[in-house]
Amino acid sequence: MQVEAVSEQVRVQLEGRWVWPTVILCEAVRLRAGSKVVEVTDKGVCHHGVLYIPAGETSGEPVRQASSFIDENDQFLASDLDADRDALADLIRRLRSVDPVQTLDSLLQELRLGRYPLLHGKAFRSPWVWVLRPAIR
Repeated sequence: MQVEAVSEQVRVQLEGRWVWPTVILCEAVRLRAGSKVVEVTDKGVCHHGVLYIPAGETSGEPVRQASSFIDENDQFLASDLDADRDALADLIRRLRSVDPVQTLDSLLQELRLGRYPLLHGKAFRSPWVWVLRPAIR
């Protein structure tokens, strides 16, 4: 079986609680077995420790293909599965984001600022213009 990313967009490492696969976001995943070829556009595919995530995948469910989430004592790690599935879904959402306002709103929601009583009922306006640039590698 050969697996290929069609129109690869980005390649990153998922830092999950239980799994740490390479994640490739792409338009589609091409699966080839002999002369048979299939393109998948709505479900992620895990192959040799790499999660191929096509444009239609948003759920984070492909982490189930990366591991059984069963430890050395044959215990199913439900909370680790949930955490890794949520981490993958969040990573997909962040990497595919195209609207800066929606992206900033998503980041602020993750901070759960409502948990800080000091901030209740407060409004903030920044006099600075923030320009985000890609990290230099």
